[in-house]
Amino acid sequence: MMMANTLQSPCIIPDSAGFDVEATNARLMGQESPIPLETRLQWLDDLQQFPLGQFLLAQKGLNGRWTHYVIHEAPLKAESLSPLERWFVLEAPLVRATRERAHIFQNELQKCVQSGVSMASLPCGLMHDLLSLDFTGQTGISLTGIDIDPESIDGAKSCSEKLTELRPDIEVHFLEKDAFDLSLDQKFNVLVSNGLNIYVAEEAHLLQLYREFYKALLPGGTLITSFITLPPTLSEQSTWKMEQLEQRDLLQQKIIMQDLIGAPWMHFRTQEETRRQLELCGFQNINFIYDMCGMFPTVTAKRSKKV
Repeated sequence: MMMANTLQSPCIIPDSAGFDVEATNARLMGQESPIPLETRLQWLDDLQQFPLGQFLLAQKGLNGRWTHYVIHEAPLKAESLSPLERWFVLEAPLVRATRERAHIFQNELQKCVQSGVSMASLPCGLMHDLLSLDFTGQTGISLTGIDIDPESIDGAKSCSEKLTELRPDIEVHFLEKDAFDLSLDQKFNVLVSNGLNIYVAEEAHLLQLYREFYKALLPGGTLITSFITLPPTLSEQSTWKMEQLEQRDLLQQKIIMQDLIGAPWMHFRTQEETRRQLELCGFQNINFIYDMCGMFPTVTAKRSKKV
């Protein structure tokens, strides 16, 4: 039984509230770039013309609702989108990798579905990762959405209604919590987390996050997470498969994400770093599953079966 979650239009930040257009214009005019200034200024203006672009400029990232929109909804209506929004949704390399990563997550999560399983999503956003799984023939299922954003919790609750109507035996819970201070001890068989660690710059802070994940898992429990690998400009050992990528798309992505939006989540890590960090927190049996472009790999790791 696959549950399809539909979503009303995500909340809009009118007129890119909180975004300083004049300061960004001035900064662009002082930067050297292979892309003409006129083009970059046009991209900035275009971003302000559609709700997704307005939200990105104001918030410098995506909340749960907008992530759902970009991954699951916008591609279905791409022809009706403005040229820049259509490019962002369909061609921006990291967005493409994010969509593929979401499918890999679903495959890995589905493998974990069995009677009596307790699964959690953090940050849950609209909790599509768990609510869309096939629970046919399985009983005693418990799903928990954890998020610090009350709007995301409300959205997830709304999306869960269809599942709970069809399967009232499935328990669905929600917790409004800070991921870095969960205070949850041995609660879940499976914990899935995407889009949180990429915001963390300091390793000590990241290790704190992974330790919270570890504590929340039952012995033998599974963590499913992801990270963004280093681009070729930062490492000769980059895993990015440049033959799969268009140079202009990469350049446009860099300008829009970093120069225009000022995204604070562009923290890159290697597979070796990620393995070491997870092992420091006690995780074992660490495996990596790469997307086609080698940009946004999925990681699965186990908590020790010993208490």
